[in-house]
Amino acid sequence: MRKERNFWIMGIMIGALLLSSALPILAEEEKKDLNTQPQKVIVSPKTPEQEEKSIKAILRIIVNPKPSFKVNVWVDKGEGATYYSGDNLTVYFQSNRNCYLTLFDFTPEGEVYQIFPNYWHQDNFIRAGKVYKIPAPGDAFEFTVRGPAGEEIIKAIATTTSRRLTPREIKYEKEGFPLISKSGKDFALELRVIVKPIPSTQWAEDTCFFYVAERKPITGKIRVESEPTFAKVYLDGRYEGRTPKTIYGVTSGVHTIKVTKTGFSDWSKTLYVEKGETIQLFAELKPYPLYGSIYITSTPWNARVFIDGVEKGETPLTIEEVKIGWHEIVLIKEHYCTYIKDIYVGEEPIDLEVELEPISYKRR
Repeated sequence: MRKERNFWIMGIMIGALLLSSALPILAEEEKKDLNTQPQKVIVSPKTPEQEEKSIKAILRIIVNPKPSFKVNVWVDKGEGATYYSGDNLTVYFQSNRNCYLTLFDFTPEGEVYQIFPNYWHQDNFIRAGKVYKIPAPGDAFEFTVRGPAGEEIIKAIATTTSRRLTPREIKYEKEGFPLISKSGKDFALELRVIVKPIPSTQWAEDTCFFYVAERKPITGKIRVESEPTFAKVYLDGRYEGRTPKTIYGVTSGVHTIKVTKTGFSDWSKTLYVEKGETIQLFAELKPYPLYGSIYITSTPWNARVFIDGVEKGETPLTIEEVKIGWHEIVLIKEHYCTYIKDIYVGEEPIDLEVELEPISYKRR
C-alpha cells in the first residue's frame, strides 16, 4: 500500500478504493484485460471441527442476547450474494435508535479493516431510522471487489455512547481505512472481550456475509514481436499497430496474424486462440531479394538474347543476378521475326519459352 504525504493515493487522488475482496486497500492498479466472465463460487461444506474454528463461528459468539435496540447491516446485492472481481459494492446500515456505529470487514485473507468510521466519515454517530450507505453520493472513493475468492464478513457493532472498539487508537489522517488486525480470528476474540463489559442495553450487533469470485476470461491475447521491430501487425486483415504489440480481447477461435514491413517479405500465421490464453509469436522478417533469374529457351535455338538493350548470349540461356523489377527481353535470330516482351523479375526464377515466327518473303 502506497502512501504519499500521509494520504492514501487512490482514495485521495483518484477516488477508487479497492476492497481486498471487498475490503479497502488503496493501491494503483495496472491496466487489465476486462474481457472476462463470472465463474461460479463453490463453497465446500466445513467439518464440525472446521466450522467451530471459523471466523463466522467466532463472530456468532459476539451476540447480545438482550439488546434494547436493533442495528442492521447489508450489501447492495443482499446477504450471501456473489461479487466478482471488478464489481463495485455498497454497504448499507440502519439502526432504530440513535447510536455510534463501527463496521469491521473480515477478508478472505484473514485481515480485518475498519471501514466505518473512516478518513472521510470520522463521525460515526447515526440517527434512528435513517438508512446510511458507504460510499455515499459525493464520496471520493469506491469499494471495488478484487480477489482472492472466498467468503467475506462485515460485522456491525452499535453502542449508545461513543466507544473505541479497537485495540489501538486510530489516526485517520494516516489511515483512510485502518488495518485493525492481520488475523481475523484473533481480532474476533479480542472484540468479544471488548464488548463483554458493555451493558446489554447499551449495544447491539449484526453480521453480513457475501462471497467473492474471480472472473473467468472469455477472450485471449496475442503477443507479436518481430525482427526487425516496428513492423505492422494485422489480425484477420485489421490493422492493430506495430511490433512489439499485444492484442487484447481476441475471441476464441481461428485467427490469422500478418506482419509486414517495407523492404521485407510478409510474414503470416494462422492459429487457434483459447479463452484465457496468451499466445507468443515471433516474426523473423526476410529482406526482399535484390536479384532474380531468368531461363530463356527458344525454338529454334541460338537466338541472341538482349535484356534492356544489353546482349547476354544465345538461347538456351540462364541469366543470373537480374535486378528485381520490370525488364525488356528481346530475341533476335536471322530469318525470324524479332521477339520483344516486358517481364517482371521477382524472387522466383522465371522460365521463358519463345517460339520464334519465321519471316515470310514474297516473290516478285
